[in-house]
Amino acid sequence: MPTDYLYVRIGDASENNGFGARVWNALITTKCYPYFYAGGREPRGYGGNGDQQWLYRKDQTSDSANNTGRFADGHQKIIYKFDLPDDNDECWLHTRIANEYLLEISTNNNFTTIDLVVSNNPGSRNIVFLQLPLKSVLAKTDDNLIYVRLGDSNPDDGWGSNPMDFWISPHPVTATNTLVEPCTETELLYLWYNNGTIFEGNGFRFADMSSKFTYRMNFAAAANLEISIYNEFLVEGSSNDTDWVTLFNAGNNHQGLSVLSFDPYTGIASGDGAVAGTHKFCSDKNNLFFLRIGDCDRYDGWGGNLQSVMINVVPEPYYLLFIISYFLIINFRKINTL
Repeated sequence: MPTDYLYVRIGDASENNGFGARVWNALITTKCYPYFYAGGREPRGYGGNGDQQWLYRKDQTSDSANNTGRFADGHQKIIYKFDLPDDNDECWLHTRIANEYLLEISTNNNFTTIDLVVSNNPGSRNIVFLQLPLKSVLAKTDDNLIYVRLGDSNPDDGWGSNPMDFWISPHPVTATNTLVEPCTETELLYLWYNNGTIFEGNGFRFADMSSKFTYRMNFAAAANLEISIYNEFLVEGSSNDTDWVTLFNAGNNHQGLSVLSFDPYTGIASGDGAVAGTHKFCSDKNNLFFLRIGDCDRYDGWGGNLQSVMINVVPEPYYLLFIISYFLIINFRKINTL
């Protein structure tokens, strides 16, 4: 057999009693930041991997039936195993989840200790979005290996937890000159919120009707954004993820490509649907910026369809002054040696 493969053989440790090994699942984990839609069946338009490579345990009836995520009702449990990169404890868990959820995080697979717990009240039926800081949990590990268990906060009424979108990413990441494209590892560094947007087969992220998604950016220096987007888009900005200001509104019946430009430091917006005199979101004291994409007309099926966001970081003035001075000095010396 080829030597560059890993072979795993499973057999019966006691061949005479009829209780041979029964394999349910096998995991080979790699260090990465996970991004998936929970369920045995991913919905049409979902561009990420399924959750199988992280699924550590499931109960029999927890598989998705109609592309609606996994379901853990009563005393059923779903457990995911995540081996996160070792070099960063500043990570957040993001998930869209419905019903009466109980989410627990532990650094050991048997959950003898539980390091973080969140749940909602009995009777809850709504879809909510959770953003959970993991720094305190990861600080307790040497290898950033954690387990996430999902269960039912009220086991007696048939409304168990229903997780859907799920990802872990490091935040805040200092933005660099970067091309952010949907459903890539680079997008995960900035993806902060996703309320039901889908990944188009052409590599775009589609925000139709009430669905929206948000990128969170932390700038170390001045920067501007170049946004390539189609259809009837609504682009908004915020400095705190709460108070939103419209930057671009494409209006009805807009279906072509628009290349938009926005500077969060000056508030200058240019391109189709640009709103004049927008807010200055960033300054020397606040370099945090949230960019939200949605649909300006929720009733016709032509929501905002993002192709990419190009982050262009502008060097600080002092750095530019240093570069200019350096070249002036070099040229002055050359002239004096002639």
